[in-house]
Amino acid sequence: MFNFIEIIGVVAFAMSGSLTGMHKKLDLFGVFVIALATSFGGGTLRDVLMGEKVFWLKTENLIYIYVAVLGYLLAILFHKKLEYFRISLFLFDTIGLGIYTLVGLEKGLVFGLNPIICIALGLSITVMVLGIDVSIVTKVVRPNILLASLADGLYAAVAGLGFAVISNPPRKALAYSAFLACVGHGIRYFLMHYPSLMLDQVSASTIAGFTIGLLAIPFAMHLHYPAEGFAFPALLPMVPGMFAYKSIINTINIVRQTTEFTIKNVGDFFHNSTLTILVMFGMVAGCVIPIFIFRRQSFSVTRKRGS
Repeated sequence: MFNFIEIIGVVAFAMSGSLTGMHKKLDLFGVFVIALATSFGGGTLRDVLMGEKVFWLKTENLIYIYVAVLGYLLAILFHKKLEYFRISLFLFDTIGLGIYTLVGLEKGLVFGLNPIICIALGLSITVMVLGIDVSIVTKVVRPNILLASLADGLYAAVAGLGFAVISNPPRKALAYSAFLACVGHGIRYFLMHYPSLMLDQVSASTIAGFTIGLLAIPFAMHLHYPAEGFAFPALLPMVPGMFAYKSIINTINIVRQTTEFTIKNVGDFFHNSTLTILVMFGMVAGCVIPIFIFRRQSFSVTRKRGS
């Protein structure tokens, strides 16, 4: 089952990479290189870190090469039709990200890692592979803030679904977790990037968490399942992994580098760690406030009617 899912992820990332390459006006060979890099880059690093043979280098796994080429060819042949869909690039990138999130979690669990470690490892690899930098992200100007918020929400929805799976809720709750993650992350992105608002990350995360908690109450009453059971997985995509990762790097540099650089790293460490703590506190506090306000309804969702 997971081999089939991984194949879909390879195709999706090959198409995403190909569309990106064509958008950057690369030639066909350059587009092909980008397609292969996006298809196999994350999985290669994952297998190397886990001490396994890289999945696409195995003789019996030549199917991954074939499907990556298939994704490349599909993007080349149908790129004009795909251009009519402005979110096509986000769509394929989101599909690939979500699938590789699920496959990575599954492989980590099979490898014997703690589920929390699997999540932390996934966040760290995402930062290292993509080279995400806040100053770069904030310089990107999207012409349509609603479309950008929707795309950001779609990323979070797939990640929220993956986080919900490992908590083993009822199947119906999985869709609610994905929806709440999409709404919460999309709202946070909108609040942080809409020109008339431009809220800081802590305030935006708190409001997004409050929205998730508020929507979780009627969903919980409908499913007769605790609200926090699918609200908390929806919060996890908002965890500021970038700042947590930078805090760890600052800690390592404090130990290794000279006094001159240590002072700078100490300041950066307190900035990154404080922001991480405040964002996590804000989004969790925002989420539980509605649950406490409607505590009677939250308590009754686990009770049968008439009891």
